[in-house]
Amino acid sequence: MEKKFELTDEIAVVYEGLHEDDGKKFGWQIRFDPVWHCSLPFVDFSTSALNHPLAVCRAAVVHRIRALRDIPEAGVKAGDLGGFIEEEENLSHRGSAWVSDDAVVYGQAYVADNAIVRGKAIISGTEGATKVGENAEVTDNATILRGTITGNVKIYGNTFGRGYGLYVSGNKSIGGNAIITAYTGKEADIWGDAIISEHETASHS
Repeated sequence: MEKKFELTDEIAVVYEGLHEDDGKKFGWQIRFDPVWHCSLPFVDFSTSALNHPLAVCRAAVVHRIRALRDIPEAGVKAGDLGGFIEEEENLSHRGSAWVSDDAVVYGQAYVADNAIVRGKAIISGTEGATKVGENAEVTDNATILRGTITGNVKIYGNTFGRGYGLYVSGNKSIGGNAIITAYTGKEADIWGDAIISEHETASHS
């Protein structure tokens, strides 16, 4: 199988942890900081070492990718730089799947088929397997921590998805500040401040 991309020497570190302010936890957050010198993947850092209020639980070194051949379906030409992945297993060499801009894919996350991850989207697989496949697109500042995004789904805005059994499929757009924690298999448009959980599918303006 012909490879369609390679890892470059340009690296960054993505940190995961619980944001804290005055000792109060405000939920799981991820920060992505480009750096030139960093430690090995998945090491513990102290808040003081990072100099920001993020109690880091995990960190991963990610590499920017470069296309080795044209991928016309993704608008990519050989030599174009893409987004960041931790290792080759995060992005399939088959199909037109691509990670672009400053998007990040790492851990047990996998982008396959014709899926696109772009913008500043983050696909994390540190809590378990995470897949973005078929014709799905994850963009803007969307974050997926675990689950499967498939079909013709488009996830954008500040959408946050996390949960055991999280599965989003069909022909739907999810955006705004939506939070997804469970199965949403029907067709729907979900945006605004929607919260989707426990096998519900919602539509909010």
